[in-house]
Amino acid sequence: MVRTLLDVRLLLPASAYLAFALLGTSALSVLRPAVPRARRNLEFSRDREKTEETPVIGVAILILSFFPMSNILFPVGTMVAERLLYMPSAGLLISLVGLGHLAALRSNGHLRWAPAIALLLFGVFGALLTLNRVPEWSSPQAITIADGLRQTQSTRAQYNLGNFYLFQKRYDEALSIYEHVISLDPTDHDCMPLFHAGQIQILQGNFSSAKAFLARAATSHFSPLVV
Repeated sequence: MVRTLLDVRLLLPASAYLAFALLGTSALSVLRPAVPRARRNLEFSRDREKTEETPVIGVAILILSFFPMSNILFPVGTMVAERLLYMPSAGLLISLVGLGHLAALRSNGHLRWAPAIALLLFGVFGALLTLNRVPEWSSPQAITIADGLRQTQSTRAQYNLGNFYLFQKRYDEALSIYEHVISLDPTDHDCMPLFHAGQIQILQGNFSSAKAFLARAATSHFSPLVV
């Protein structure tokens, strides 16, 4: 749960929205001529004009495909949302390539190659991230474990990891995860971690602890978004 304005889970999305806003501003700025066309010393060809429109098209694709799933209009409820970012990623790539092309056209000398080199390095970095992430999608179990071990402050990722351990009958590990989820949710918004913790305590013969967990579960709430 996010409790402070300095929480990285709040700052990262805010930074992403700011980056999208800056990208949109940069893309739209190319459509505004610095001086009237009649006064320009250099006439733009049709190809040049199409090049100037490319970043705007990319930003439009990014915004129109990203905004509906940004949880701003309504809760999406998807825990692992990478598959929702395919179209926004295409829009981002189109915008970056368009802006890089414009920067190269307006640069002189060796600086003309700087945008291409930057885009190449960006592509290599993305490829490395993809190679590292693809094996984690090899099965539902693999992605559950990978995200659970990585996202230690996410109640949903931790809850799913606890469920995995529970189904594997690794009760001690599951109980530890459920207790961690409960500590992340002090308002008992979701009853399921409490319920499963009580189940494990019953299986282990700790009936007094099971009664305490189940009593809290009975007075808490169930979130239909937990998957």
